Amino acid sequence: YPYTDVMEARMRDSRWLKPASILVAVQYASAVALSQAIAFAPRPPIFSYMLLAFILSAAGGLVIGLRWMWSLWRQNEPNPTQRILRETDYGAVAAYLFGFQLVALQMGALTWLKDMLPLVVPYWADPALAEIDRAVFGIDAWRTVPEFLIRPIDVVYANWAPVKTVTLILMLALPPSQLKSRAILAFFLTVGLLGVTGQYLMSSAGPMFYQRL
Repeated sequence: YPYTDVMEARMRDSRWLKPASILVAVQYASAVALSQAIAFAPRPPIFSYMLLAFILSAAGGLVIGLRWMWSLWRQNEPNPTQRILRETDYGAVAAYLFGFQLVALQMGALTWLKDMLPLVVPYWADPALAEIDRAVFGIDAWRTVPEFLIRPIDVVYANWAPVKTVTLILMLALPPSQLKSRAILAFFLTVGLLGVTGQYLMSSAGPMFYQRL
């Protein structure tokens, strides 16, 4: 690509980095303010999240690199390693790794905010949400699921983490583009803004703990 095209591409990649970083910073500021207001001592294992994010991002990068090397080998490239080192966009690699760290930091902030939720806004919305379910379905919503599907749904739900990880690897590894920026920002806004706001506005323990509540 011409130099101007490359610089424009990198600028497009930076369009999601800055607002995502600001959003995560706001989440931590909110968590710190709430923890001080209610004297909440526990902190999430943020370092563990960041370490896990680094391991996952490095593993994904290794797979991508090996695939690239395999492609060059099939093209009879005499020095695939040197070509990879020469053609690698290190700015994109940094954005990829930093993006994973942002996700880890966001998850740490969300864990912190979620731990404080019942202390800041005691659970109140469960009865109302259950009534809405009954109004929509005519019965308790969980009764609409056939028994033979319960176990498969449990298995699928338990695997949300690897699905999310693979999705993030693919998304962050894409070349810089406006679509990529929109997708990543949509993730951060959905999880970090709408998710937290919704939890605090409609504070509830959820269907799994409804009976205990």
